[in-house]
Amino acid sequence: MSDAFSFGVVLLELLTGRRSVDKSRPAREKNLVEWARPSLKDPYKLDAIMDPRLEGQYSTEGVKKVAALAYQCLSNHPKSRPTMSNMVKALEPLLDLTDIPTGPFVYIVLTNGNSKPIIQNIIQREEKQQDELRIEKNIDHKEEKKEKNRLPHRKARKHRPRVKPSRSRAVYLDTDLYKVLGSSLYTPKH
Repeated sequence: MSDAFSFGVVLLELLTGRRSVDKSRPAREKNLVEWARPSLKDPYKLDAIMDPRLEGQYSTEGVKKVAALAYQCLSNHPKSRPTMSNMVKALEPLLDLTDIPTGPFVYIVLTNGNSKPIIQNIIQREEKQQDELRIEKNIDHKEEKKEKNRLPHRKARKHRPRVKPSRSRAVYLDTDLYKVLGSSLYTPKH
């Protein structure tokens, strides 16, 4: 049952982004298990212990389930800790969760021969989205000009030169790659 406790510590490290023992922290936070374990059973306190580097980009439902499992693993009573097979059964459904917020995230992809059509498809989709944005901005700009013509005493704004971002063909959004490649993006190929 010490395997279960150790696995609970690993889960806690994943959730918090902290080491199990950190002597550089304040006295009550040096031992990760003692500091975080009370927060694991209350879903409203989980945000306080979550790794801030994740910036909220995680499944809240998944975090609740992992925290509940970690709490069971870290039980003071070894016989009440789950078996490894029960832990696997508890974690497998987390792969199907869809409440993960999507935010800007960039992968650098080294292309090889077989992935070229996929990446070209993503590039074409990005270019189409950018064209649609340009059209919307152009419409907004025309409407803004009409408004300016109606207000004769309005001061003119100084226009800054527009800087176009450089576009590398090897940088793609995580969400686009996930849509095209699905979960195979995260599984190693043998």
